[in-house]
Amino acid sequence: MNTSSFLLYAALVMQSVQAWAQSPQPGADMGSFHRLELGVHVSPDMAHRLLRNNNGDQFTDMIIDNRNEREAPKPGVTAGLSVGYRFLPWLGLETGVVYSNKGFLSKKRALTFGTMIDPRYGFQYQTSPEGNTPTHVRIIDNFHYVGIPLKVNFRVGAQRWKFVAGIGATAEFLTAATGTMVLYMSDGTRQRETEPASEDFRIFSLSPMVSVGVEYALTPNMALRAEPVFRFGALQIIDTPVTGHLYSAGLQLGYHYLLR
Repeated sequence: MNTSSFLLYAALVMQSVQAWAQSPQPGADMGSFHRLELGVHVSPDMAHRLLRNNNGDQFTDMIIDNRNEREAPKPGVTAGLSVGYRFLPWLGLETGVVYSNKGFLSKKRALTFGTMIDPRYGFQYQTSPEGNTPTHVRIIDNFHYVGIPLKVNFRVGAQRWKFVAGIGATAEFLTAATGTMVLYMSDGTRQRETEPASEDFRIFSLSPMVSVGVEYALTPNMALRAEPVFRFGALQIIDTPVTGHLYSAGLQLGYHYLLR
């Protein structure tokens, strides 16, 4: 999904939510609703990247095609604390601080050692070390961010259940980028080695996001929220011929405490 498609999708979602929210809501007391809310949330994500040709060269397209064949999404996470203010029972603003782990990984690939035949002499020689040997390898690229989100929330419903939708963006700062090599050994064990990334990745990132979910009030002051969230990095992560935009999709689970 490119940036224009993301914005079009978000606009359609918000247009339908706004039309619904502007209709009279049963049980909405304009003078007694809770305006301030504090929250904690976590989102198990699936993270990946969208590769872009930064110089228009045909060889760069070949590299992108090759990487798209051998790389795949990886599990990620977004978690943080939030503070929100409700201007109206159906309209609020939310900010806070979040940590997110994004990136991608290479598909599990077999390593070939075995024996080889030298056609000049006709003898065989061993190319793999003796004992426990690696049989497969996988590379995991991790990007660790700390960010400040700003999101507009829309609520529709009465009593305990409410439909919640949001749109906004997160200003993110890269704290670490690492590469982890996972070796799958012949005895069934795994060996992992993590090193800092050698590339000069962009420190600042801006990730628009859109969410649609439900909220359940446990008490007048406490609520649980579940909302699928999609985040897309609007800025390229590196200034090279093959660049990329990080994105993630997940189910954000939150606990919110409401104050007067």
